[in-house]
Amino acid sequence: MKKYIIVWVMISFMLSGCVTVQTLKGYELNHHPEWPDSIKQAIMNGKLLIGMTRDQVLASWGTNYKVNKTIDKDGAHEEWIYRYYSKNATHLYFENDVLTTIQN
Repeated sequence: MKKYIIVWVMISFMLSGCVTVQTLKGYELNHHPEWPDSIKQAIMNGKLLIGMTRDQVLASWGTNYKVNKTIDKDGAHEEWIYRYYSKNATHLYFENDVLTTIQN
């Protein structure tokens, strides 16, 4: 619940012009000094890299449109679907919390 309140406050500041998307990404990156510089740079540029974790993808692209989850003998698999005001969607595939495939 506390996390949702923080997100709501940040969005409110952003909409009022007090906080930018870059500021929010910088805030996220400051809390993860262990992330490699290549990952941090991709996040700041709104890019994705194969091998990113779910948290890193969320930091780069934000919340997804839909999630499909599958669990089998090999582990957990997820498909994240992003749609940005068009008929085309981007599908991201994760295996055990790691981005393995990007499909446009």
